[in-house]
Amino acid sequence: MKSVWSRYFIFISRNRTTIKLLHAENGGLVLYMKRLEEGNLE
Repeated sequence: MKSVWSRYFIFISRNRTTIKLLHAENGGLVLYMKRLEEGNLE
């Protein structure tokens, strides 16, 4: 039986305008990025 695991890490920039989500699983890594065009995260 093959083991399956998955991990998520969330990074927010200092000026709170960019969010990065790192998704790690058996096959490798995926990086998602979202940049806010107006304002910042509260």
